[in-house]
Order: sequence, then C-alpha cells, then structure tokens
Amino acid sequence: MHPMQRTANRRAMAIALLLHLLLLLALLRWRSRPPEPSVPPVRSTVVMIRLPKPPVKKIPKPAAAGIKLAARPSVGLPTARTIERQLATAPKLDVEPQLSRIAVTAPLPNLAAIDVAATTVGTGGTGSAGAGAGSTGSGSGGTGNLFEECADAPGRPMVADVYRLPSRTDSVAAMRQRTPVKRVCLSQLDITPRSFREGFPGLGTLVEWFGLDIRFNVNIAQAGTWDLALVSDDGAILSIDDADVIDNDGVHGPTARLARVRLPGGVRHFRVRYFQGPREQIALVLVWRKQGEKDFDYIPGSLLGRSAMPAR
Repeated sequence: MHPMQRTANRRAMAIALLLHLLLLLALLRWRSRPPEPSVPPVRSTVVMIRLPKPPVKKIPKPAAAGIKLAARPSVGLPTARTIERQLATAPKLDVEPQLSRIAVTAPLPNLAAIDVAATTVGTGGTGSAGAGAGSTGSGSGGTGNLFEECADAPGRPMVADVYRLPSRTDSVAAMRQRTPVKRVCLSQLDITPRSFREGFPGLGTLVEWFGLDIRFNVNIAQAGTWDLALVSDDGAILSIDDADVIDNDGVHGPTARLARVRLPGGVRHFRVRYFQGPREQIALVLVWRKQGEKDFDYIPGSLLGRSAMPAR
C-alpha cells in the first residue's frame, strides 16, 4: 500500500476512536446523573364535625292568677310642716318656707319711691332713711363711684372682695376656686337695673364675668319679722348668720326673690354673693320692710356696720 494511503487510514481510525471515546464519556455522564425526585399528587380531605345542639331549657309560664305586681313607690314632696321643722333647727334664724320669684323690669313695684329717696338723702347715710347715697355716695342717682378703696371711705360699711370669673360662669360658687383681685367698700346695695355698659363705677373695666362677695353687719334693735327682697342680674345669694335666706343664683335678667325672716335682736351678719355674667344688664338691690308695713326701703345706714373679713 502506498505510504500516503496508510497515513490517511491511521488518521481516520484515530478520529473514529476519538468520537467513540467522546460518545462513551457522554453516555457515562448521563447515566451517572441522579434521577429527579417525583412530586406526589396533591390530595385534599374535607372533614366535617357535627356538634350536638344544646338542649333548650323550657321555662314554665307562671299562671296569671298567681302574679302580683309590686306597687311603684310614690315620690312625695315634703309637707310645709316638715319644712318648718327643718328650718326650725337652723341657729338664730327662722325662715318661712314660702318664697316667691318674680321677673321684673323695675326691681320691685314700690322701688320707684326708693329711687327718689336715694337721690335726696345725705351722703353720710345716718339719717332715718339711712341709704348712704347722695351726690358722692353709692345711690342709683349719685354721680360718684359705687365702690371705693376701703381705706379712703371709712363711712362705707359694706366690704366686698372682687373676683374675675371665667366666661360661661353660671353660679356664685365659681368664686370659691378664685382669688380676689381687690377689696372695695360701698354704702348700699342700690344698683338698680341698668345697661352693662355703665358698669359698676369704681371697678374699672369690669362690666361682665366678675363676682362680688359682700359682707356687712346689721344691728337689729328689737327682734321682729322682716320681708327681704333681693334683686339681681345675674345671680345672687343672701345669707344671714351663715344661713342662706334668699337664693337668686343663676344666669338671668333682673329678677326679684323674696323671703320673710324672723330676726332676733342684736348684730346680725349679712353676706351677699353676686356675680355678673354675660351682657346686657346688671343689677344688685337689697331692700326690706318690717312686717305690717306697706313699702320696701333700703336698710338704714345707721344700722349698718363693717363685718370682719377673711384674710386674702
């Protein structure tokens, strides 16, 4: 054979042998690969549990003939005799239970004559009328301040602590949580209904949302019975010897409230708590009349005196 032919045959055999080796390696590698895990089929099972029904408890119906309804307790108002018994236990005062509340445009029907008297009596307030009002006093017709510094007005027997109150105040009780801003004195509670814009001369810019805690003594010469009338806009409460006699508290227009009181002789301690709420009017009037008399009048200034005031 020609040498060239032998060389070609050797190359062909080498190539064939190489291909067989490659095929053999590929077969061995494929057979050595681990088999893929088989995924089991998904199965779902529905389990139903049937619970037994609870037994129904039967309540026997009572026989209609055997039922009796309890009587509703009655709510009764205390009788006049009960009220009198309660009031009789209060020290020093005996207040009759009949109180009346009257809406007014003037303080009281007979107060027109009092207003005239208030403009004519002397400044000192020691005469028979004793209103303590005049051109420089505290009367409705006077031109001076209703309130003055107590040291500058020794002739004014009524001492008042002045409080600033929060808006929407609706009771004199609001003064309990406050501290007074000043202390002033006045001669008489004769502030007849007027526009709030007039204010209370002597209190500066206070025309609404303020309170007054007023204390004074009244010297009762002889025991007797008096009708007391308290007119206010807004609320006011009159106390005598620490017992509330007239409650005219709350937010309202000029309103009078009356009480009949039997006072023993001697010095009685009067206190008037008053607050002015929202505009448009202000008023604070205290008058009395002895039982059997026709007209109300201011408490005579000759009977008035200063009361001990709590420390501020």
